Amino acid sequence: MFRNRVEFLPSFEFFEIPRSAYKDIYHLASYIFDSPSAKIEILKLPNILGTSLNFEFSGSKTEERILDHLGNTPNTVLELHDIPNGFDLDKQVKAHKPKVPEYMIVAPLQDAKGEILGILCMHDNKTISVDNRQKQAFKVLANQTVSLITLYQEEKRPLMAQTLVDNKNITLGNFMEANDSANWRFDTAKGHLWFNPLFFEMLGYTPEELKLESVDSWIDMVYFFDQDRFKDTWQKWNNNELLNNELECRMVHRSGDIVFVTIEINNSKINDAGKPILLEGEIQDVSTQKKVWEQIELINPKYTSVIQAGYNWMAIVDSDGTYTYVNKTLESALGYSSEELIDQCIFNLVHEDERKRVINYFSKFLNNEPFISKPFRYQHKNGTWKWIEILCANLMEDPMIQGVVINARDITKRVMENKEIKASEEKHRLLFNASPYPKYFLELDSLRILDVNNAMIQFYGYTKEELLNMNATDLRPKEEINKLLISLENYRIPKEIFKSGVFVHKKKNGELVEMDIVGQHIYIDGSQCILVTCNDVTENRTNQIAIEKQNKKLREIAWMQSHIVRAPLARMMGIIELFYGNLVDENEKIEMLDHVYSSALELDTIIKDIVLKSQSIISKENS
Repeated sequence: MFRNRVEFLPSFEFFEIPRSAYKDIYHLASYIFDSPSAKIEILKLPNILGTSLNFEFSGSKTEERILDHLGNTPNTVLELHDIPNGFDLDKQVKAHKPKVPEYMIVAPLQDAKGEILGILCMHDNKTISVDNRQKQAFKVLANQTVSLITLYQEEKRPLMAQTLVDNKNITLGNFMEANDSANWRFDTAKGHLWFNPLFFEMLGYTPEELKLESVDSWIDMVYFFDQDRFKDTWQKWNNNELLNNELECRMVHRSGDIVFVTIEINNSKINDAGKPILLEGEIQDVSTQKKVWEQIELINPKYTSVIQAGYNWMAIVDSDGTYTYVNKTLESALGYSSEELIDQCIFNLVHEDERKRVINYFSKFLNNEPFISKPFRYQHKNGTWKWIEILCANLMEDPMIQGVVINARDITKRVMENKEIKASEEKHRLLFNASPYPKYFLELDSLRILDVNNAMIQFYGYTKEELLNMNATDLRPKEEINKLLISLENYRIPKEIFKSGVFVHKKKNGELVEMDIVGQHIYIDGSQCILVTCNDVTENRTNQIAIEKQNKKLREIAWMQSHIVRAPLARMMGIIELFYGNLVDENEKIEMLDHVYSSALELDTIIKDIVLKSQSIISKENS
C-alpha cells in the first residue's frame, strides 16, 4: 500500500503526511468503493506548476488530461476507464513500461481559497462501476484530506490568530476526554455498565485488570466513607430524579491513594412507563484541582503549586466579575493590555454558549459552594477563542486583595486535538451510513451487533432497535450457523480486509437471500470487532443456476445433432449411393424407397424436437 512513487503519474509527487493519516484515508476509500484491490494516492501538483494550472506542462497524456480537468472543472471528479498500457507515456517513462490501471478516479485537493494543492486518486487493476453517491463521498473524502494535509503542515507552528479549525462551533462534549474526563454508560435492562479506558487510567488500571460490569462493582471502588452518598445519589438517578445531576466523591487508586472525581449524568433515556433504560454521563478527575484548592493561599510559598499545575494566568475580580488586576501572562496570552481589561466585566468575553453557566457557577461560588472548573471559551483580542480552565479563591475578606483570585490555564491545544478525533469519527459515521451496501459492526467474542447503517435496516426489514438487540446468528437460518462460527475463527487472525464468501441470510419476513460477505478488523472500546459489508448476490446465483441448466440442454441438443441425427442420415446417404451407382435392381427399388421415406420421417421428428428445446431455452431467457 505504501510505495515510493506512482509510476504511471511520474510528474506528481507524494504529499508528506503521517502514515496513520494515510491509513485512515485508505480505509475510508475502501468503505466508499468496496474494492479490496483499489489503491489510494495523495499527490502534489507537479513542481513546475505549484498551485497554478496556467503554465505549459510537458508530461504524459494521462497527466495532461488530469491537469486539464483541474483547470476547467475543478469542482468535479474525473473518471478514466480502460487506459491503454504505454499509450500515453512520454519517451522517458516508456522505457520503464509501468503497468497502467484499468480504472482511475481523481478528485481535486482544493483549499479554502480555491487553490488546487494536488489530487486524491483511486485506481484499480480491474474495471469497477461507481455511482453518483460514491463519487460524492469520494469528493467529501478529498475535502477532508485537505484538512489533514493542512493540519500536518501547521502542527509545528504556534497557534496563530487564523487557526484552521473553527473552534467557535465546538460543543462541550467534544473535549471531555482531552480534559481528563471519561465516559460511562449503564444499560438498566441488561444491568451492563461500561466505561471508556480513560476511567481505568484514572485509577491506575487497564480495562483488562479491572472488571467493572455492575454498579455494585463500581461502588466497591468508591472510598468507604463516600459509598452511602454514592448509593443514595445513584438510586435517585435510577428513579429518574435528576435535579442534582452531579456527585463528587473519592475513589481508591491502585496505589492506595485517594482520587477525587465528579460523576455527572448528562443523558437519560426512559421507556413508556417513565423508567430509565439507559443512563450516560462523564467522570472528571479533579484531584489536581482539589489539591491546589487546599493549598491556594495567595501570600504563601504553597501557591507555586498552582503555577506548577499550569494555572499561570492570574486575575482578581470583584463580586460582579469586574477586573481589578491581571498579570502579564494573561495579558500576553489574550492579547489585551491591563488597561483594556481593568474595569471590564470578565463575563463579557466568555462565549455566549457558556456565559450563563459560568455566571451561575461564579454566583454559587460567592455563596461558599465549591468551584469545580468546567472548561469554557474565552475571546482573544484578535477574535479567536481560547479554551480555558479556571480555579477561584475567595479573598474578599483579605484587606490586601478584597476580591476573587482567578487562576486559569489554556487547554485549547488539547481541545483542538480532541475535536479532530471527533471529526474523524463523524467522517467514518457519515460514510458508514451513506454506503449503499448493508453494513454492521460485529463484536467478535459475543457476536453482538453494535451498530448498523441505513442500508442494513432497509434491506433486512428490521428496525435499528431490533437489530441492536440481535447477534449475527439471528440473521442466519439454523443450518448456516455452524458455517458462520467456522468462518469467524478465521477473523481472529488480524487482516485489514477478509473476504468470507457467500452465506445464506434470513430477512425479517423469512425470505432467504445469498450474501457475499467482506469483513474489516476494527477495535471499539478495546474490543475486537468486525465491520461487515454485505452484498446481495441472490439474483446472480439464480442466474448462474439458470445458465447451467441452459448449458445442459444445449449439450443435449449438440449430442442429438452429433449422434441421433447421424443414424437416419447415414441410412439415407447409403441408399442414395446405391441408386447413384445403379446397384439397385427393379425388384428392390420399392423396398429401398420405403427405407428412405422412414429415415426422412425419423429425421424430421428429431429436427422438430431440437427446435422445441431451442425455443424453450430462448423463451426462458426472455421471460
